[in-house]
Amino acid sequence: MIKVIGINALISCLLFFISLPCLAAQWALVISDKAVIFSDIEMKSSIGFIRKGKKVRVGSVPKNKGRVLPLILNKKVLYIATKDIDVGVNLDKLGSASERIKQKMSSIQIVRNIGLVGGTYYGVLSSDKATDENALFLELGVRGYYTDYKKKENFRLTLSSSNASFENDINMNFFALSFASKMFGLQNYGQSFIFYLGGILIPYAEIKYQDLFKLTGYGVGAELGAEVRFNLYKNIHLHLDANYQTIGFYGMNLEENGTYDGNYNTYINGAKAMASLTISY
Repeated sequence: MIKVIGINALISCLLFFISLPCLAAQWALVISDKAVIFSDIEMKSSIGFIRKGKKVRVGSVPKNKGRVLPLILNKKVLYIATKDIDVGVNLDKLGSASERIKQKMSSIQIVRNIGLVGGTYYGVLSSDKATDENALFLELGVRGYYTDYKKKENFRLTLSSSNASFENDINMNFFALSFASKMFGLQNYGQSFIFYLGGILIPYAEIKYQDLFKLTGYGVGAELGAEVRFNLYKNIHLHLDANYQTIGFYGMNLEENGTYDGNYNTYINGAKAMASLTISY
């Protein structure tokens, strides 16, 4: 009886040491979308799968003509196809899926956006020649962004056209080129919340009263506001912003007469709400 026990123990030890190379642990990364787990070397019986990006411990000696490697899972010896994994992965370099995405994104330094912008501007038109007038301007245009994530810089450039009709049959429209820079805020690759400060250049402005007269001129101004950006799909983004603007218009001269002099400079102050849809590249 003692001899039998001794022989069995010896055989068990030999089998254990023989199996060690097969189960010598090494890290592997699942590279297939769904790596099937088998209960047998012949790969005839599957018991589940492991998703892409997971790290697993596998043996070092392939089986079934190199098709599978042993895998310890839930205290059971199972098998995974060698084509579904990348073996010899350093654990220190192996992170979660979110960490790998962050590392990939951190390599992106400069991003540019371009798209369409539109919205409304509720302004008060003031001058020293007439009473104040309130109007709702409709604004449409194009907008571009330049973002440097490493330097934490963000700029935007907007070219737009605005138009409004006042109660006394006065119509006003102007073209604006505005440049704004990030003051402070939070920005990342998915979404951002940024406060902007910028200047406005009006190369052409027009005030028209029916068919009686038309005044043309130029203007300059400033804006202060905040913008929220959302990532809709891959490189498509939605921007929502609200700001306060003040614009002065100059060079608008009336024909001199006994009632008014030739200067008809006006000012607009008000709040603006805008939305833009952009593509990043």
